[in-house]
Amino acid sequence: MKDLDKQVIKLYNEDNFSTYEIAKQLETYPNKIRRILIKHGYELKDKSAAQKAALESGRSSHPTAGTKRTKEQRVMISKGLSSYWEKLSNSERNKRIKQAKDNWQSMSAEQKEKMRSKVLQLLESQQKKVLNLRKNFNKESATLGFKSKCTR
Repeated sequence: MKDLDKQVIKLYNEDNFSTYEIAKQLETYPNKIRRILIKHGYELKDKSAAQKAALESGRSSHPTAGTKRTKEQRVMISKGLSSYWEKLSNSERNKRIKQAKDNWQSMSAEQKEKMRSKVLQLLESQQKKVLNLRKNFNKESATLGFKSKCTR
């Protein structure tokens, strides 16, 4: 095996670099790296796995982390996701549901608890927002002469 091939395999498997990152480091092109890996029987990572590896290693930062979105942007994202899920075929939806369940089953108890905790925090913060909206609605209604009993 050539030294270049050994170096590519080490960077890809042990250091978890992407084919693009290896190519840049070795001053060559990504397709050459791909061919070397395939020639030696290595399965290539899909885009999602490559991005996950880059994020975990700190070589890359999340493209949208910390981005503040306007209410309009959040609504548009929500509508887009809703539309996407509505258009999924039953078989694709069931495949995604199974994948999510499998992911959940493979999580450690600590990971599951961390996720539950985050969900509870989000629900509590949304509940506070709803309560404030109700108070404001009742106040505004009263100033306009309406009797509102927006409760619960």
